[in-house]
Amino acid sequence: MNKKTIFYVGVYAVVAYGAYYMFFSKSAYVRTIKKTNNYSGTEKDLKDLVGKNFLKPWARAAKNNVPTFQFEGKTYNTKGGKIVR
Repeated sequence: MNKKTIFYVGVYAVVAYGAYYMFFSKSAYVRTIKKTNNYSGTEKDLKDLVGKNFLKPWARAAKNNVPTFQFEGKTYNTKGGKIVR
């Protein structure tokens, strides 16, 4: 490979990682939840407490302004992420 090809591959890799980080990472989901005021704690606390699989549907529900969301067959409140009884 020549230097130009390696440069373009590197640029594409950086752009792809940036897009992943901005839209599909755990940090992106936490930012969405915090931005919509659906969690009163800190972003660090939220990242440490729950996994990415739980954050994804929560962030989607918060973004769409839906009061509850489903995760693993249970219903959770979008405000705070607690199980709805």
